[in-house]
Amino acid sequence: MVNKRHHYVPKYYLRQFRGDTTDRILVCLVEPYRCVGLGPLKGQCQRDYFYGKAGGTDAMLQKTEMLTAPVLYTVNQSRTASEEQWQGLRFLAVQLHLRTNKAAELAKVFPRFAADQIITTAIKKGELPEPKGGWRAEMMDFEGVPQTLLGLNQIACYLETSTLRCKLLSAPPGSFFITSDNPSITLNQFAADAKGIRDYVGFAQSGFQLILPLSPSLCAFLYDPNVYKVGQRNDALVPITAPDVEVLNSLQVQSAERCLYAHRMEAESEVARLAARYSRLRKPNNAGMKSYPQDEKSTLIKFGDPTFVLPKRWQFCSYLKNIRRSLGERRDPGFSHLIGLVIADIEANPINVDLEERLEKVITQLPEKIPVVRRPGLPGIRLPDSPKDWKIGL
Repeated sequence: MVNKRHHYVPKYYLRQFRGDTTDRILVCLVEPYRCVGLGPLKGQCQRDYFYGKAGGTDAMLQKTEMLTAPVLYTVNQSRTASEEQWQGLRFLAVQLHLRTNKAAELAKVFPRFAADQIITTAIKKGELPEPKGGWRAEMMDFEGVPQTLLGLNQIACYLETSTLRCKLLSAPPGSFFITSDNPSITLNQFAADAKGIRDYVGFAQSGFQLILPLSPSLCAFLYDPNVYKVGQRNDALVPITAPDVEVLNSLQVQSAERCLYAHRMEAESEVARLAARYSRLRKPNNAGMKSYPQDEKSTLIKFGDPTFVLPKRWQFCSYLKNIRRSLGERRDPGFSHLIGLVIADIEANPINVDLEERLEKVITQLPEKIPVVRRPGLPGIRLPDSPKDWKIGL
């Protein structure tokens, strides 16, 4: 039986932010701000058949949730994470970056722009009739986007996080992390400081950062160790200050599509303050698409997700004195090349093979002269049986 109710932020994740055992969470609309009050988890971040009616993508998500949910519960209780548990947290952070409704809408921006250019030109030439009331780009929509984002792209992004260092950030007493209906934050402080055409994020790029609140008291922070320093080298848990918690919460205000979430009703005044202070930093979905004229006849169109703004420097993450990567350089070009080979192998042989086995297979086929650092996949993550689950185009 195919499940109808698809949660694009899973209940087990939001459950970490509830204030009691009643499966209720504080819900606030971000813009314009309005406190809805305590709402049941089952009604949050949910749409009927969001991942399609075939059921393949939803089934895949349920299987991976059976692996990542226990990891999340355990890490929040123990306030530490083993290497294997970090594999699960990295996979969770990547999925939550790709599986939300806002992620799907962001992915439609460039195809909609391209379609708008074609249709507008055709209308002007008389090749297409103009719709009643005039043509608007938002009339164009695309099916299958959530499934596409959770295909091979998910595997490539997850493998790229293997070259990031991982730390748990701990909120001080009196402060707490909030979350949202689009909770996984991708950032590149290194590239953002360069501005202009080089202001981009990029999972494989030097300076990449990935942030996911895990509970009101704990946040996962993944970062490029060739560019940044976070706490002491051997620190697994890094206590941070209340001002730094606010900076991290400001990113949730910027990232949210509609809803912010907190753990108890008493937190509403702080959520309202955060929304009032940082909503001005929110950007429309098409803000990541920019034009750069090259000459009289050509223009470069740069597209990416809108970049988030750090309202002030955080104290827990600083640049290394000797940054070991250049702006625009890949963190690990050799490993990125290996990932490309893995993705190509999946496309050519889309059979149900454990991801770590797939990596080993590709590595054994490499020429001996190519050095590769073996980085583990998430044990138990297997590819769907059907190739169509991984090859869904717009």
